[in-house]
Amino acid sequence: MARGTLRIYLGFAPGAGTTYALLDEAHRRAGRGSEVVVAALDGKGRRSTEELVTGLELVGDRSDGPDGTFRLTLDPGAVLARRPRVVVVDDLAACDGEHARWHAVERLRDAGIDVVTTLDVSAVESLADVVAAITGLERVARVPDSVLRSAEQIQLIDQTPEALRRRLAHGNIFPAERVDAAVDATFRPETLAELRELTMRWLADRVQARTSTEPGDARRHELHEGIVVALSGAPSSPEVLRRAARLADRQGARLIGVHVRSVAAGPDVSPAVMDQRQLLEAMGGEYLEVASDDVADALIRVAVAERATQLVVGASHRGRWQEFRHGAVVAEIVRRSPVDVHVVGGLPPARPDRSARTRRRPPLVRGGRRLAGWVLAIGLPALVAEVLVAADRHLDLAAQLIVMLLAVTAAAAVGGAMAGAAAALWAFVLANWCFIPPVHELSISNPEDALSLGAFLVVAIVIGSYVSVAARRSAEAVRARADASALASLAGTAAATDNPLPAVVDRLRVAYGGVGATLFDRVGGLWVVMASAGFEAPSAPDGVALSLPVTDTTRLAIDGPDLRGVDPEVTAAFLDQLALTVDRQRLRAAEEESRSAAAANELRAALLAAVSHDLRTPLATVKAASSTLAQLGESLSPAERSELLATVDNGVDRLTALVVNLLGMGRIQAGVVELDLRELVVDEVVHQAVLDVGPTEVDIRVDVPEVLPSVTADRPLLVHVLVNLIDNACTWSPAAEAVRVDALVVNGALHVRVVDRGPGIPVEDRDRVLEPFQRSSVPLGEGRSAGTGLGLAVAAGFCALMDLELRLEDTPGGGTTATVVMPVSRDRVGTDVER
Repeated sequence: MARGTLRIYLGFAPGAGTTYALLDEAHRRAGRGSEVVVAALDGKGRRSTEELVTGLELVGDRSDGPDGTFRLTLDPGAVLARRPRVVVVDDLAACDGEHARWHAVERLRDAGIDVVTTLDVSAVESLADVVAAITGLERVARVPDSVLRSAEQIQLIDQTPEALRRRLAHGNIFPAERVDAAVDATFRPETLAELRELTMRWLADRVQARTSTEPGDARRHELHEGIVVALSGAPSSPEVLRRAARLADRQGARLIGVHVRSVAAGPDVSPAVMDQRQLLEAMGGEYLEVASDDVADALIRVAVAERATQLVVGASHRGRWQEFRHGAVVAEIVRRSPVDVHVVGGLPPARPDRSARTRRRPPLVRGGRRLAGWVLAIGLPALVAEVLVAADRHLDLAAQLIVMLLAVTAAAAVGGAMAGAAAALWAFVLANWCFIPPVHELSISNPEDALSLGAFLVVAIVIGSYVSVAARRSAEAVRARADASALASLAGTAAATDNPLPAVVDRLRVAYGGVGATLFDRVGGLWVVMASAGFEAPSAPDGVALSLPVTDTTRLAIDGPDLRGVDPEVTAAFLDQLALTVDRQRLRAAEEESRSAAAANELRAALLAAVSHDLRTPLATVKAASSTLAQLGESLSPAERSELLATVDNGVDRLTALVVNLLGMGRIQAGVVELDLRELVVDEVVHQAVLDVGPTEVDIRVDVPEVLPSVTADRPLLVHVLVNLIDNACTWSPAAEAVRVDALVVNGALHVRVVDRGPGIPVEDRDRVLEPFQRSSVPLGEGRSAGTGLGLAVAAGFCALMDLELRLEDTPGGGTTATVVMPVSRDRVGTDVER
């Protein structure tokens, strides 16, 4: 019996249209007379999807929802009992109970039943790490690449990211209540564009691989080729394995994973290696295990034996000794391997090497080099003399002196002029003692020998001096180029940022080779720090290695054990550039003060407008109600008194909220907000904000998990932000629609969303409504007040102070979604965070 075929409709994101295409295919096949049944379907609450099922036979476990929608779960036993020609299965990567759906699909195909199904690119096993890097979310349910390779046809269902975004906003992909922070992050335009590109590339690679291995193709010998990947059990091995799998898939080659275990370690392997073996086999690879103490040799032998064309190894950052050993293994593989080697880099270091920034080239003749020069000055002439004595019968005096001259030149090049002169004198003595008769005496019997030896001494000293000067000038040229580069970099740094002083001071510290530098300004007889850099920045301009005047009131202090010398003209250029930076910074500060004063004047005018209008209305209401109670209290009925008291209470609440926001905006504008940043549990902050909002005409539904990573923020300010967002959502949302507050971790950040179903905020108004006393251009409705326009402005200001991000986006189906994006401070919720 022939095995059933598999056809897959592939999409790059939910809502791309794969389910529609699947059901259209089912109707086409049924129209051609094939027996077609639908065995698995999740309409996700979309009526349009479920209407396409009309006229098709359903076989499976059906569950109906309260809103009239249904879900059909795959029952392979029922399908096998029915034995149709074609079975339609939505979402190949889904799980039915504890069993993966693709297992059941393979069982149906073994029974000779053709399967038509759908798949999202995030469920492809070899692409899991890439998709997770793009979306920040890792899908648990995946389909092995071996299953996809067995498919007779994979068809891409494509849409533009813009069209998909419009479908989401109109509620045509998910109902509004099912759009959480994870869905919102996945459907960002840049994320959809990357997923679409990834899907197209993956599918193009599959087409190319399949074409290159068809019968009769000149490249069909590649069927026997393989790609060997090393499995070490390291945390980076799964990423290396997935990259090797994608490489093998593109080339239509076998994937062979090799684990090299130590001979002394025994047959047992670590759980990490076993997990990687399962991942390898899920992607259609073969697992081999080799016992050897020579990792490079074992991997190369396997690659040659398996006729592999490429060898993939990983390189991750370790400690110095481990990095040395691992790097030696990788280098040995590259050196000895007869096949191409791909080295996959691991994760970057946890923190940058700050010492590299302050490392500098030592002067030419200092420290170890000076010592080496003097060692050569003493040892090299003696060694050369000993060699020449052994060869005395083959060389005349002139040749011997020339060879000794080479030793002097070498000592001068390394140790400088003093070492060269010492080497010349020592060579003069050795030549007299060893080569000029009478030998082994410091005397000269032949006047010609005396002339030759004297000339040798003069030439040796002159050549040693010139060699030293040439080396020194070469070093000075290198330093001059470095100084010129430093000046150019200094000018670029000064113009690149709004506050360049710290960067400029750090550049000067590096130029002089100091460990710390501080720029001081004299204010009222005291030195005040303007900027500092380095590990040990000076605390005063006196008592340091170098103190330079910059302007009449500023000085630059640089400290370090061994500062390098800089040309006086270069130093003057450095200080002129620093003085210009100081003046520019002062001008910017004055400009900022002018802007602050102008903003303060604008704020005063806006505050007066708020006091004259927005404060007057609730005050008049409270005054009228309280006066009525005072004058007619005894003659009023209980219902009338209750109504007046409620009016007073609502008016006071409005006044309180308005005053709180006015004070908050005033603090932001004045720059006097003091932050108390600490780790917080978000679910408690959200519930506190809901309590502070108080009773509203709109229901507030909170969906915040208790187990969430902690975040670093100022608790009162964060509560204020959420109160304003929730209050704004309640103001604009219809009374029949609830306001939702939820939270989820996306891309390493915690997203807290406040979702309303109001009229929404037009795109052109979103930046404007974050400014004080600005409202949306959309009318709120008769009998309702939109407030002063401070709530969102205060929320945005407090978010900016805490380095948080506030986003305003459309709610699918209508409304506004306000999202506060907070970096996660930990991967877990600690017991020591504030509660």
